[in-house]
This record gives sequence, structure tokens and C-alpha cells, in this order.
Amino acid sequence: MSKSIFIIAAVVYSVIMLGVGVYFSRRQKSSLTYFLGGRNIPAWIIAFTFTASWFGPTAAVVATGRAFYGGVSAIWLIAGPTWMAIALITALFSKKMRTVSASSNVYTLADVFRLRYGKFSAFLMFLCVLGYLWGLTAACFLGMAKALHSLVGMNFMLGLVIAAVVAIIYTTLGGYESVIFTDVIQAVLLGAGMVAFAAISLSRAGGWVNIKEVAIAKEGYLNVFHDFGNYLPIIIAFGLGWVASQEIFQRFASAKDEKHASRGGWWALVVNVPLFIVPVLAGIGAAVWLPGLVEKAGAAVPEAEKITFWASTNVLGGFGVFLFVAILAAIMSSADTFINAAGMTVSKDIFGQYLHKGGDISEKRMVNISRLSTLIVCALALLVSLAFTSILDALFLGADILVCGMLVPLIGAFWWKRATKVGATLSTLVGFGFVIIDFILHKAGVKVPYPGYPKSLYVGFGLSIVLFIVGSLLSKPEDESKIAPFFPKASKQKAA
Repeated sequence: MSKSIFIIAAVVYSVIMLGVGVYFSRRQKSSLTYFLGGRNIPAWIIAFTFTASWFGPTAAVVATGRAFYGGVSAIWLIAGPTWMAIALITALFSKKMRTVSASSNVYTLADVFRLRYGKFSAFLMFLCVLGYLWGLTAACFLGMAKALHSLVGMNFMLGLVIAAVVAIIYTTLGGYESVIFTDVIQAVLLGAGMVAFAAISLSRAGGWVNIKEVAIAKEGYLNVFHDFGNYLPIIIAFGLGWVASQEIFQRFASAKDEKHASRGGWWALVVNVPLFIVPVLAGIGAAVWLPGLVEKAGAAVPEAEKITFWASTNVLGGFGVFLFVAILAAIMSSADTFINAAGMTVSKDIFGQYLHKGGDISEKRMVNISRLSTLIVCALALLVSLAFTSILDALFLGADILVCGMLVPLIGAFWWKRATKVGATLSTLVGFGFVIIDFILHKAGVKVPYPGYPKSLYVGFGLSIVLFIVGSLLSKPEDESKIAPFFPKASKQKAA
């Protein structure tokens, strides 16, 4: 199929997204609207934007390729951890985050730490949040660049820049409302596109009998627990790490009330359980018919992260264009989420706390500052993406930061009254520091006296837990004023 058709599809899609950003830019009158949609988002939209945010390039592209090569155990790459994370974050935080956000004007996870543990812990949380959001945004830019390079032959660096520019413009202009509106559109596109791809792939495979024949030559291909030990660090990193996701806390904080926050999370789980199985089905189906077509074309079987793209351009005809747009939707819906969340973090946690030295500030100026923060964050994320060639590597670094630097003190803030700023500071500082140093050593090829990357996650997570508990128990309990917003019922009963 002509590459020009894919280029036209990408241009049309980008223009629509930019139009949405321009439209919603007129509605951004306050930072509350720009970052939380005025705290008036219903459950069904939260479910859609939840789905669109997490069904990104890893699910649409990487999981399909991994299933193609490794079989059904690829479900542990993204599907299993995502189901785990959605269930945990909804059960633990949906109602509590909405309550604290409304009662104490909390926007970010750093706000949570500031309220519960103090300014220094909040600053450490800010660094963690920004670090993991940069990693996730970089993964999205990489996904877009790989799509444009594979489908239309575009220079990889140029593809990175184009992906960043489109995401920057419509996210910066329209804020959170443009993000969730486009997420609804993109959730429908990516869901329809991937389901159709899986159906076509399984149909071309000739059914389950042919898939089983292919599986005979590949050890453990149809064993869901094959190579589980190597997937375990990913399950822990993603399944637990995403529980501490700024972008999902933002969704809960933006809900109409506690019930809409909770329902949105559970409805998202219902949608995501079948949806995340789809790329695995597409991959194992393609393992039957794609290698023969590649051989006829005189080409090499593409690497895992390019399987979906190769099928789009060489096999699927007119549907390939639709699949291409669905992949763009999956990537951009994740990118805009991370960009908006990162912009909110910089705007609220740096300007709001350190650069604005008092005095009133107009809402219009605050919105402009928020847009500038979003722009800066995006530009830096583009630079971060240059350090990676693998989407999965960028995602894993972000998840490592979440697990080792943020998760433990965050759970403690909402669920353990005895948690203190000393425990939180030690846990975050050492956990986050360990991840960064370990990643640098891994990239430099330096041998370490503990399980190497990615299994070094176990060490960082263990340090975070131990230091948080010991530091909290050995330090003075926090004042009731810091605990009360997180345990309102207990505080009311105590007062009575």
C-alpha cells in the first residue's frame, strides 16, 4: 500500500487533535479547569480516559510483538500488571484521593506528601513524579517515532520531534479537558482497531489448530506461565508501580464525587480485562501467517516492536490504515495524559511553592504559567527519549521509580497513622536514588554485588519498605493536623 495514504491519515488525525486543543483552549479560565476539569468529570469518562491512558504503545505494539515471538505468556508484560494496578489503585485510593483533593485543595502527589509529611518530602516526591512521567512520555514519543519510521520511512529523529510537537500543542492549549475528550475518541479507535486486528490475525491463522502446530516448535508458546521468572520484575514494577501514578490520581481528583471516582476505576477494569488480551491474540495469530509473507517479500522478520507496523503496511490492505490510526491513538492518548500530569506537577509544585513569593495571582496568569510548564516538561521529555531505543526500557525505568521511590510512603500516607516524615523521606530518598544509580551502572555495564537490572528492583523496593517502617517507628509521631485530612472519620470521632 502507498506510504502517502499513511502520511495523509497521520496528518488528518493530527489536525483533528490540534483542533480539539484549540477548541478547549477557550474554556481554560482557571488552573482548576486546566488540570482537573473543574472536579466535575463523570465516572464513564474517567473509565474511558483511564483505559486510553494505559493502553499505550506497550500494549498496542510491544505486547503484540512479544506474543508473536514468545507466545501467550506475553500477557504478563502489560495485561497482568495493568489489571493488578487498576484493582489496587481503585480499592486503595479512588475515594480517599477525591476526598483529600476537595477538602485540602490537593492537585498532585507532591501536594499529598506536603500535607502529610512536609515540604522536603514533597520535593522528593516531585522529583520522583517528574522522573517517571519523563520516562513514560519518552516511551510514547519512541512509539510514535517507530510507527512513522516503520510505516512511512520517516527519519527516526524527525518522527520523535513531530510526535512531541503535536502532543505539546494540543495538550498545552486545551489542558485536561482536551486530554479527556480526545481520550474518549482515542479509546474507541484503539479498541476497535486492535480487536479487528486480532480477529483478522486469528482468521488468517486458520484457527487454533494451526496456532498449536506453530507452538510445537516453540517451547512454552501456549503456556501462560512460561518464563514467568523473567516477567516477575515487570509484574512488580508495573503492577505495583502504577498504583502510585500521578495521572490516575489526577483522574480520581477530577471526579464529580467519591462515588464517580470509584465507579470510574472499576468500570475501567471491566473494559481493560478483555482489551489487554487482544494484542496477545493478534501476536500469536500472526506467528502463523506473517513469517511466510515476510519470506516472500525477501525481507527479514521484523523485531518485536515492529511486528504490528509491518502487518499494517504489507498485509492488511485498507484496514492497515485504520490500524495505523488506532496505534497513533493509543500512543497519543498516553502521551497527552503524561504531559498534562507533568505540567501540573511543575506548575503546582515548583512555581506554586517556590517561585511565587506571595501576593495574589490572576487565574489567567496561572493558566498561562501552567501552559508554559507543560511546554517545558514536553521539551525535556523529548531530550530524555533520546537516551532510549526501547519503549519497554523507558517504561521500566519510570515504573522502577514509582515502586522504589513513591509507592510505600504514599500507601502509608493514606492508610497508616503512624507514618512520619522521617520514614517517608528516608524511603523516597534512598529508593529513588538507588533506581537512578542502578540504571546508570546498568547502562555503563558495571557489575554490581546484588541481583542485576531489572531484578535489582527487589533490592530497591525492600530498602524502601524497611526504611519507611523503621524511620517512622523511631521518629516522633506526626501532629493530628497532618493526619486528620487522611482519616476524617477517625478525627471526627476523636473530636466528639
